[in-house]
Amino acid sequence: ISMTHSHTKLTGLMTLTLLDADGNAISTHQHHNNVTASGQNMLLEMMQGKLSMKEFIPILGNKEFDINSDKPDSHAGAIRLTTGDIVSQGVKDNVLSISFRGDAHRKDSVVGGGLIFVTDDGKKRLYNFAPTKTPIDVVRGMPVLLNFNISVGN
Repeated sequence: ISMTHSHTKLTGLMTLTLLDADGNAISTHQHHNNVTASGQNMLLEMMQGKLSMKEFIPILGNKEFDINSDKPDSHAGAIRLTTGDIVSQGVKDNVLSISFRGDAHRKDSVVGGGLIFVTDDGKKRLYNFAPTKTPIDVVRGMPVLLNFNISVGN
């Protein structure tokens, strides 16, 4: 079974909210998710029972971010969140929603955000990446809220 020949589509939105020190929203940016080839292959392996997922890692990327890197959270273009704690998650009306809150680990210009799945074999695989329309400046220690809504439909 190939995900590219299936009539089922994976779609979704990423919402990046920059926060002030008190947790108030400074700005909110919403962009469509793009499931990566690695993400499609990983989902297929999970549906076949070959893999299972043990955790999510949120990631931001600058203009050097490489969606094909085998180290999606540690190459030069990756902007990690210092904590990346899950603040909410759930499924409603066939939409998976997961939100993370953390601090940007360095000053940079964000051009997108994604979710890394850590699988039971210990590999980190970039599931999706949502490019922003324009770069979004963050500073070291800036609190951010990163939300992903992923839906499965026809």
